[in-house]
Amino acid sequence: MRRPYWFAMLAWACSWIGGNEARSQSQTRPGGASTTTSPRLYWPFTPGETWNITRSFGSPERGTHSYYALDLQRSDTSGRPWRDVTHRSDVRAAGAGRVTRIFNPSDAELDLARRHNFKKVEGVGDFRPYAYGRHVVIDHGDGRATRYAHLDRVVASRVGENVTALEPIGFAGNTGDSTGAHILFEVLAVRDGRLGE
Repeated sequence: MRRPYWFAMLAWACSWIGGNEARSQSQTRPGGASTTTSPRLYWPFTPGETWNITRSFGSPERGTHSYYALDLQRSDTSGRPWRDVTHRSDVRAAGAGRVTRIFNPSDAELDLARRHNFKKVEGVGDFRPYAYGRHVVIDHGDGRATRYAHLDRVVASRVGENVTALEPIGFAGNTGDSTGAHILFEVLAVRDGRLGE
């Protein structure tokens, strides 16, 4: 029986995302040479909370993955809809790293971008970057970066700031090209200082 595409992508994401501990793992190559792999990443929310993967997507590239994304919504046993529970929940850094991008436009700018369908409009402006809404990108220094998009509010203070694993960087929201409160959590390859999107 063939597993669906999303199952393979989820298995890949989980191989990069640890449970309770982010740590380096030693591996031994043929011939006895030891190498250290990248630390696993934490889930980008407060430990102990329950979140659901509502959508997953990505692009495999020659046996590696340059891009992978998950839409995450918080669940609650009280029966409240996921979107209501998700809105303004903490978003946390999946691992230690350096903030390389903070996109924090005003509500008015986001409304203008929405009216132009997040496209480039001649004589008006390029609204494509607004599709992610308010977002933060963290470079983990090991060839990976993570992006946290559609945030209601950004609390990371500046580009170049070092963050620790599970440090709050924002609050989940519904900004940009989004239909409900969630976290768009992306794991990206960094090649020559550029994100592999």
